[in-house]
Amino acid sequence: MGDVLIPQLTDFTLTGEYSCSRMFGFCSSPSWTTLNSEDYIRRMMSDKPEFIKNNDYIDNLYKKIKEDKNPRETVRILHMSDLHVDLMYEAGTNKHCNEPLCCRAVNGPAPTPADAAGLFGDYECDLPPQTLESMFHFVRDMDDKPDLVIWTGDNVAHDVWNQTTHKNTESTILITEYIKSHWPEMPVFVSPGNHEFYPVNVEGFDENDQPVLNLLAQHWKDWIDEESLELFKKYGYFHLKLRDLSEEFSNVRVITLNTQASNDLNWNLLSSLNDPGNQLKWLEEQLREIESTDEIAIIIGHIPPDVALTEWSIRYKALVERFQHVIRFQGFGHVHQEEFNVVRGVFDFKPISSYHQAGSLTTFTGKNPSFRMMDFDKETMLPLRMHTYFLNITKANSEGAIQWEHAYEFTEAYGLDDLSPSALSSLPDKFFENPQLAVKYLKARAGQGGSDSQGVNSCDEGCLFELKCNINSVNKMLYKDCMGQPRYDVIRDLMNGEFNEYVFDPWVEGPTPK
Repeated sequence: MGDVLIPQLTDFTLTGEYSCSRMFGFCSSPSWTTLNSEDYIRRMMSDKPEFIKNNDYIDNLYKKIKEDKNPRETVRILHMSDLHVDLMYEAGTNKHCNEPLCCRAVNGPAPTPADAAGLFGDYECDLPPQTLESMFHFVRDMDDKPDLVIWTGDNVAHDVWNQTTHKNTESTILITEYIKSHWPEMPVFVSPGNHEFYPVNVEGFDENDQPVLNLLAQHWKDWIDEESLELFKKYGYFHLKLRDLSEEFSNVRVITLNTQASNDLNWNLLSSLNDPGNQLKWLEEQLREIESTDEIAIIIGHIPPDVALTEWSIRYKALVERFQHVIRFQGFGHVHQEEFNVVRGVFDFKPISSYHQAGSLTTFTGKNPSFRMMDFDKETMLPLRMHTYFLNITKANSEGAIQWEHAYEFTEAYGLDDLSPSALSSLPDKFFENPQLAVKYLKARAGQGGSDSQGVNSCDEGCLFELKCNINSVNKMLYKDCMGQPRYDVIRDLMNGEFNEYVFDPWVEGPTPK
């Protein structure tokens, strides 16, 4: 990684001109002007339509659905994320090696049965291909099959020290082949994850230097139209109509974000002065066009805003509030656990929208593989129910057979009337009233009975408070504020504090880096 980070620092961040003028304020020339996110928010709110100023538009749609006594037609969407398939996984090898990822022939045979990688996977390793393919078989044979698929990236194993651009693409090619073989008629909507890139996390936004995106485009071209494919090859973001279902869905667009623009480990952002790849500018243009044509949008991406770079997340949230009536669902991955965040109005703090993170299909680390199946209201394209399916790896290895199971449905499990912003915002209070409900949520979040969830048996006041902050915080600084933590903490929390944000996410205007 040094071959990426050091040039970024020496060629821009630590140059006399930039550090003297912007970082330390000693020099008046050249000049870099910090772009204030509050100015961005004010601009977004300045033309907010009157009919959404109460910040209850989505809540009111859910009320109308509830008042309708007729059966609602639905669309079923599968959301899978963080597959991290390990093409070199080998059962019986040592799962306790001295590398970040084990369970491979190079790690040698297990010294004891307890150290042996399981037949179908292991909580300390990534997922073997045969186990991943079993999920495709399971979905193919379901009575109530999905109508379309959302696939939000991270396909590559965690052997980050042993990768190349072409090697990373092999995992995506395999998964693409699985989809085309087992679900040949299924519309698929994709987004890249941070692990697709080489080196891991690192992507510049030079449209003429995108080797990973160009390789992915070769294999995803059947799912992306020609115009969108060209945009994807340059920047990794694009939009598509919700195609291949019926003309009834011609007013629905799926917007794919490239969340490398908000990845706090993407060193190339050091020299990206603001809005990497002009993605937020493009997103605003898309949402304004969708608004003007009376369409609606589903947004997907890999890294959720609550763990992304804060200045990017603040601006993204402003777009979500301004276009709350347009955006009907936001789906992400990355965190390897099922979570959600409530988006609240910037001035009145009312719940207006939500972000939803799917669990991971990889077992790395401590998780049972899982995916989500969501039922959307056909008329409004709002999610009505969210089902989680999982594979108990311990049971599969013990019995020598794979059995995917239905884990739970979200509204039933937590006693919610629906998935409206108001209903979701009430869940932390339910946890305080019934801490065992919080334990249920934590166990599900920690991997559906995987090793990470084994010690989750209680949730005290501190635990309940942290959950409330986690659910209600849509960026890292809001979480710190809620938890009473300092925003500047260079010693204990360098990568999540404002120092890191100041250096790695500048949002300035000034001379373009050479």
